[in-house]
Amino acid sequence: MNILIITSEWPTKSYPNDVPFLVDNIRSIQEHGIYTDVLKVDSGSIYSQFNSIWKIKNKLSLKPYDLIHTHFGWNGLIGIWFDKPHIISFHGSDLNHPNRWTIRTIIIHIISQLSTLFSTRNIFVSDSLVNRSIRKSINPNIIPMGVNLEKFKLMDKNESRRQLNLSLDKKIILFGGNKSQPVKRVILAQKAMAQLGDDYKLITIDYENHDKIPLYLNAVDALLMTSESEGSPMMVKEALACNLPIISTDVGDVKSMISGLDNCHIINNESPVSIAKIVEECISNGIHPVGRDKIKKNYSVEAIADQVINVYKDVLNKTF
Repeated sequence: MNILIITSEWPTKSYPNDVPFLVDNIRSIQEHGIYTDVLKVDSGSIYSQFNSIWKIKNKLSLKPYDLIHTHFGWNGLIGIWFDKPHIISFHGSDLNHPNRWTIRTIIIHIISQLSTLFSTRNIFVSDSLVNRSIRKSINPNIIPMGVNLEKFKLMDKNESRRQLNLSLDKKIILFGGNKSQPVKRVILAQKAMAQLGDDYKLITIDYENHDKIPLYLNAVDALLMTSESEGSPMMVKEALACNLPIISTDVGDVKSMISGLDNCHIINNESPVSIAKIVEECISNGIHPVGRDKIKKNYSVEAIADQVINVYKDVLNKTF
């Protein structure tokens, strides 16, 4: 089976820490014996979209690919130009309403919605995205991105703090997401933490080297996510793989991920005072959820690769 992966989000020399979760998941598919080529396209303008079509056409002429798998809905309409089965994975930022409507975000949203109509099959990373899609189906493929459990594992807390030069005494909370993304709402998290004393510290990251994220997740006392919208947030899954308590707004599939786990909380009242109270209670009880077992069963890269490959096989069986 030969698969051509199309994505506009992929690591480059300028942005080496872009979409590490996608890299891990595609690598796992390859380790399952599936041949894949990744073609990075530029979706920044109409011109670049048409240029991408020629790049894909040239790629298809060099190898007999069985199907095209496109990631992110704003790239989806590129695939209608080719006589190949076309699967599109929607990750959240494509179908969720943007933090702010602009000409660019309106175009992205419209293209992503139209893409759901012209694909052979759609994959959504969470139930909430199915509800956002204008194309409804009886049995949608809901497959989140998986976690690399070899990378995200339990480590010694104090040693992790020493490596990151963090205080051994403070109660440290990690902000869930890249702080520069408006949809993550770092200001809300900062306002909440301002309600607490000097013993508490919020640390933020912004496109940090992905190899360091396991250290952060093992060094801190809890993960605080204040996002306005999400698809299936990787940081929550990665944190659970490290048995870290979660405090999050009700976005994406977080509620399902933390269901049944001790000391994991959904924020129902988004006032800073209310969030601060949850943080304080979460840290004070010292309970760690046994999240790793749940992640291993439902969200490992190996388990997710099996599901994606089954979609490939099903599409190809029904096409030919």
